[in-house]
Amino acid sequence: MHTTSLWSLTRSLIKSIIFLAFSLVILSSSWQVFAQIDPDPWEKPVNLSKSGSTTNPVLVIDTNQNVHVVWQDVYAFNGYAVWDGQAWTEPVSLVYPFYPNTPRLVAGADNLIHAFWIDENGVLLYSRVNAQDMDVPGSWTSSQVIASPIINFSAHADASGRIHLAYILGSNENNLPAGIYYRQSNTSGTAWSPGTLIYQSLYYRSLTRENTHLSVTSTEVESNQRVYLGFDNRPLKRVYLAISEDGGTSWIDPLEIDKPQSDSVPTTPFELNVFAQQENVLLLWKSVLQSGFDCRQYFQFSTDGGVTWSERDTTFDNLVGCPQNQHV
Repeated sequence: MHTTSLWSLTRSLIKSIIFLAFSLVILSSSWQVFAQIDPDPWEKPVNLSKSGSTTNPVLVIDTNQNVHVVWQDVYAFNGYAVWDGQAWTEPVSLVYPFYPNTPRLVAGADNLIHAFWIDENGVLLYSRVNAQDMDVPGSWTSSQVIASPIINFSAHADASGRIHLAYILGSNENNLPAGIYYRQSNTSGTAWSPGTLIYQSLYYRSLTRENTHLSVTSTEVESNQRVYLGFDNRPLKRVYLAISEDGGTSWIDPLEIDKPQSDSVPTTPFELNVFAQQENVLLLWKSVLQSGFDCRQYFQFSTDGGVTWSERDTTFDNLVGCPQNQHV
């Protein structure tokens, strides 16, 4: 049992983490750094594109701690700039394999950058490049089909560099039922496991990217790699967490994290995000009243890798509206 003082301290720490997560970017993977941040940690914003016609910036930090930013330019395809720890390069105009789509960039082992994107036909595509060649579009590998047709996905690289990928099939094509699927690659991205069905639901056939959400992450617990996959099923008004205790080989049946409470006004929980470090796992999700007027942010945490969980609680009770994005 937690004492009252320990619970209060833990709750305050979690709220501090969440508050920092609402910032645009946190260039850190360690929760401990949050208590050491200076009162004014942010430098003045830098104009990277210098064009006034850019949208959809994507940032990734390679294993050498260089910061790469790719964006779309209305008049010049993709823009690109990199920060080497001292200064930003001048922006250049390039045409990447994922143009005109916005990719999800993931930093892996051996300074590799992995890119995932969905094309206009709902095909999930993949390519990779060595980070030092990010400014050479021809250095990217040929686009590889990962799954089709999909409506949403989430990707994560673990400490060894293996890629964990979760995605939603939205129709019963290729003899595969609609639902949540999982695949993983080796550290080089050259070999992928078959798709594993984690959760099946016909409701996904009518959903879109705007009303679905996935969050996949991993951490090492007692020398075993655990993978955590959060997702929602909005027609059922429920959010779930799936856990693999053996690095994604097998999965425990998804846990129902939240649903409408029968003794209160009907609510719709959605957008479950999972953050993990060693044995500590933090869940964040939103819930709105049926009217859509009131939005609340909930959290729940585990200190033993997901074996036991705290009671759910709310954060920022006086906050009007829901945060649009969360990163730790």
